[in-house]
Amino acid sequence: MEKITLSFIIEEIMKAFVSFGLAFETVVTYQKSLSKMQYYFKQVGSEYYSEVLLDDYWYYVNHNGKAYSPRYLRLHKRSIALVKEYVSIGKLTWHRFCQEQGRSVFSYFQLTIDESVVKLGIPKGTLKFYISTVRQFCCKLEENGIFEFSQMNLDVVFKIITSFGFTNPHSMGKVVCNLKKFFGYLNERNLSDLQIEPALFRIIKKVKKIPAFTLHEVQSLLSECNRNLLIGKRNYAIILLAVTSGLRGGDIAALKLTDINWHKYEITIVQNKTKKVIVLPLLAETGNAIADYILNARPKSTVCENIFLTINAPIRPLRILALDSMLPRLCQKANVNKAEWQNFHSLRRSTGTWMANTGTPVTTIAQVLGHSDFQSANRYISADPNMVLCSLN
Repeated sequence: MEKITLSFIIEEIMKAFVSFGLAFETVVTYQKSLSKMQYYFKQVGSEYYSEVLLDDYWYYVNHNGKAYSPRYLRLHKRSIALVKEYVSIGKLTWHRFCQEQGRSVFSYFQLTIDESVVKLGIPKGTLKFYISTVRQFCCKLEENGIFEFSQMNLDVVFKIITSFGFTNPHSMGKVVCNLKKFFGYLNERNLSDLQIEPALFRIIKKVKKIPAFTLHEVQSLLSECNRNLLIGKRNYAIILLAVTSGLRGGDIAALKLTDINWHKYEITIVQNKTKKVIVLPLLAETGNAIADYILNARPKSTVCENIFLTINAPIRPLRILALDSMLPRLCQKANVNKAEWQNFHSLRRSTGTWMANTGTPVTTIAQVLGHSDFQSANRYISADPNMVLCSLN
């Protein structure tokens, strides 16, 4: 590959950021991060891009004796990913940046992952989940200051695998299976002598159920959405829709303008999880909140059909991660004591819980929530008897 200076790459990245329409503060933040990277390269006597030096820089950031915040480390990790992306494809695309940010790993780890895919012959149908699982595992190793597989110990591995239970509660079987394959490969290559396979079978696959919010807590969250602001109108509509429809966060993020029948006040969607069509009533209060957002706060985009969009440029559909990050901030403002395992999905659980407490048949709850079988709704039966409101009126 032809040598290319790091200063040229950084200049091109800055141009791309401007073309994306990013906020001035965001551009400046990344410029500072990339400048520190460039300074490191000069300190070691190089002005040209080198993946080895880039990995050395990431190692230096993590081991220079300074205590950096997780946010600071994520910023530098994203900056490294940006540089690698530009060198790889010769440009930056906002979509790719969003999907990949924070997920790139140390090149030693990535090379090992790639080699394991070939050596193990991972089937095409499970390849994506395998790579995602192992990459997440390696990212968590880096977060724990481990940059070689030989440095792993049982305590760190158990901690990481247990954390998967909160992000992958319904697919821990697949997670364990993929990590077993990967550790088998590491042992075969003598990259690690850690015999982890027996321990993996003892990992608890079923994590604590996500608790619902109380009616009072939801009302507090809604009251903290300042409807005089654009973002407040959007967040108010999203939370109200979540608790009065029981829709999953992914379905709310993917909701299109054409999915709402304003004459019948109905929502018709194909659920992302079950791929089944579901028709739900749209309550007047919820419909008014959505209409207020669309007419007075939604960016005037003629390209995007999604209802809920980002407030700041570049304008794009809201992602499920944005919904999850919205909740902790609102809980803090509303003085709602949010449990560690509570997330946006807790609003959907609240809908089912409230319905169960008013004596709504489990078959009806399953239909409203779009469960593929009635047994899935049984988790809502043992709810707090003090929550006595049916969110569907």
